[in-house]
Amino acid sequence: MASLALKWAANKNDSTQFILTQIRGRSIAERKIPSWLQHEAIIYPDKTAMEQCSSELTARFKSELLKGLQVADLTGGLGVDCYFISLKAKSVLYVEPDLTRFEITEHNFSVLGVQNTSFYHTTAEKFLDYQGLASLDYVYIDPSRRNENQNKVFMLKDMQPDLRHIIDYLKKFNAQLLIKLSPMLDIKSALKELEGVKDVYIISVGDECKELLFTIDFKFDGKKSIKCVNITNEKIWNFDYLLEEESKSFEVTEIFKYIYDPFSSLNKGGGFKSLANKFSLNKISSNTHLFTSENMLDDFFGNCFEVERVDDFSSKEFTTIENKKGVIKIRNFRMSQSEIEKKTKITYGPDYFYFFYSDAANRMKVATTRKVY
Repeated sequence: MASLALKWAANKNDSTQFILTQIRGRSIAERKIPSWLQHEAIIYPDKTAMEQCSSELTARFKSELLKGLQVADLTGGLGVDCYFISLKAKSVLYVEPDLTRFEITEHNFSVLGVQNTSFYHTTAEKFLDYQGLASLDYVYIDPSRRNENQNKVFMLKDMQPDLRHIIDYLKKFNAQLLIKLSPMLDIKSALKELEGVKDVYIISVGDECKELLFTIDFKFDGKKSIKCVNITNEKIWNFDYLLEEESKSFEVTEIFKYIYDPFSSLNKGGGFKSLANKFSLNKISSNTHLFTSENMLDDFFGNCFEVERVDDFSSKEFTTIENKKGVIKIRNFRMSQSEIEKKTKITYGPDYFYFFYSDAANRMKVATTRKVY
């Protein structure tokens, strides 16, 4: 480690900068890659690389998808995904063109005791000439969503490496692809650009949408499955549906005794009809993505709230209630949180959740609830 650390510090012309980078890196790793903290010899790269890398929770999820397989990671980067994939895969090939990140990752994998990973300091495009490509089961790609000017890009054609070139090349092999893309990407547009898509995973962590995963199998000729996932330290929730299922209808009603608020991964996917039909729930309105029932469900893909009262927001009954404390939840409502706070005098508190929404008749309502789960 010492020689690599000194070399890295020398490239920065400031050993103090290296130390500060390590302190900052450990701080980020504490929330993103906590298991690495027990290894004091780990070297952390620049802040940008740390902030852009996958979290341990999402990397572990991907490792389960690639369990027991021979995998190539064409966009190795800091190696977080590659490391956790290596814990479950038969073997892994790590590919990275940036020399600093390549050397740091090679060092870190040695510290972590990884023995089933081979390292290739090259570009993804040049790696395609590797003779062992035909023996791979899966190729993993996490293309950069920034151009040479560090501006964000959202079209597949603008990402690096060139996904279209890699996909066209890999068609001749048996390997399937797992592509990680930004949660900001429009899924329907991506499905039009990507052929052979079998599954789309929409991953949220702690109810915050973090990434999209597209599995591609050029031999697949079935129906595409949308797999919504929410991950916490304690549990993984799953909800799967087919795009064709979204043609079904659902019933719209007033709020009953319980409100159900789906996880962000479901909201991103838009599987509202599938969710309503699977759990036999009614929707509050076509454009308000909340569900309701008279009897409580204990296995809903999201959070459940018990309703104490529902008020018409245009009346004074709710706004005149004193000392209102709780969490404001806005769903299809024509006011911002700051406007609501100013009008209602709600202050933060742990006991109540106030849902501000529009009903089927587009009337502005507020439901006072307590969280069940």
